[in-house]
Amino acid sequence: AHSRGYRDTEDFCYFLCRINLIDMGYQGDSITWRNGRMGVRLDKSLISLDWRLMFQDAMIVHLGWMKSGHMPLLLRLDSHTKKN
Repeated sequence: AHSRGYRDTEDFCYFLCRINLIDMGYQGDSITWRNGRMGVRLDKSLISLDWRLMFQDAMIVHLGWMKSGHMPLLLRLDSHTKKN
């Protein structure tokens, strides 16, 4: 038998598929939260296909680390990057 946490995750994934939401993906570090040496990607941006078609250049950027152990996220709606 699977643990309750596994079943919750399975149910959540099924729900996302059923309502046609997809993970938007990201640019930057793959970890958005850390506590000492342990880190995980806690934050995900879920979008519909219609939203993706309206904002084709949009992306999530994982910014630099904060003292709290959380990495802030930036939603960019354009593909233009500022050059130094």
